[in-house]
Amino acid sequence: MDSPIAARTIDAAVRERVRTRAAEVHRDSGVGPLGEATWRDLEAPGPDSFVVVDGDTVLHAMRNRARWTVGVIPGGSVGPAIGATLAAIEERGDGAVTIWLTGADRPDRAEVVRAIHDAGLVRSRCLLRLEVGLPIEPRPLPPGVTIDAFDADSDTAAWLHVNNRAFVEHPEQGGWDEETFAARRAEDWFRPEDLRIARLDGRIVASCWTKRTDDPGRPPIGEIYVVGVDPSAQGIGLGPAIVAEGLDHLAHRCDAVIGMLYVDAVNAAAVGLYDRLGFRAVREDHAFEVAR
Repeated sequence: MDSPIAARTIDAAVRERVRTRAAEVHRDSGVGPLGEATWRDLEAPGPDSFVVVDGDTVLHAMRNRARWTVGVIPGGSVGPAIGATLAAIEERGDGAVTIWLTGADRPDRAEVVRAIHDAGLVRSRCLLRLEVGLPIEPRPLPPGVTIDAFDADSDTAAWLHVNNRAFVEHPEQGGWDEETFAARRAEDWFRPEDLRIARLDGRIVASCWTKRTDDPGRPPIGEIYVVGVDPSAQGIGLGPAIVAEGLDHLAHRCDAVIGMLYVDAVNAAAVGLYDRLGFRAVREDHAFEVAR
């Protein structure tokens, strides 16, 4: 008789199992199955974090306050692992659950989507992955605006102020404090020069955070990680100018030949801006929540 599927504490062996399986899926499908927050949690697991493994299927669950976030590494049949994950969450005190599936619009993810729906969840969010060939044509800066690199000694407080104003209702990017910002800057990929700062009369009004994010077997890819414009400076053309600056930096300072970013599909203004800069959608990542 097969042993039941159970939640596993994240130790070194489990972490290596997740890394290996995620790398296999990324290599074979071209789609990385786990998001950045999941990778951070795997390296330093929260007190409630766990992993469910069923053959080649791996699910990672972590809790942030009253919300659980689950990442899926698809394998064979995923339904039993989803059921075991939801049961383990209920045993730990329940809470709202979001399951993220990368490349959810791809035909090879259709069975996973069906299993998520069968578990009682429905799509609640769609992130578009957009790409553009580099370099692109430069865009003029608005009058009085200059762009340079982030300086932690003088820019931290001002950057946080602008970021939190720009993302006041964003579930991941809003509400940052100095500890959160410092943790991101402690990542091994961070370089101060990759965080491009737009200043108007010496005051930070926008930023474009860039980094290399390559995929197996593809040309070098540079990511527009976070773009934020202070609401007080909107309407003067800062958005396209700061994104174009970020793409130029990726092309000429990070040796990228493809520019990439993620944007919420419902953010029509941002989608339109990126379309005008030449970006095109190449895939969708979907979030699923319990139907209400």
